[in-house]
Amino acid sequence: MRIGELLNVRIPDINLKGKKVIIYEAQKTRVGRVVYFSDDAKEALDAWRSLEIYVALRRVPPRAPSGWPRAPARGQNPGGCGGNIPMPLH
Repeated sequence: MRIGELLNVRIPDINLKGKKVIIYEAQKTRVGRVVYFSDDAKEALDAWRSLEIYVALRRVPPRAPSGWPRAPARGQNPGGCGGNIPMPLH
């Protein structure tokens, strides 16, 4: 699947049960086609869809899953120190 085709995909174009995406007009040939995706891609799409639904219902900003690095607090450098202390390079 080409990047331009992926950017034009809409939710109704995705068939999760059939693990396929319908492309109505291919970028290169201008002909419609079907692209099948893997089980891993299906799991990722299911997770994304669940998060989108949850956020829409709760109307809260999404959070990164636990274990992901957090953004540094305001006034804190990315190394995690409280001030402008230079971090040693290892």
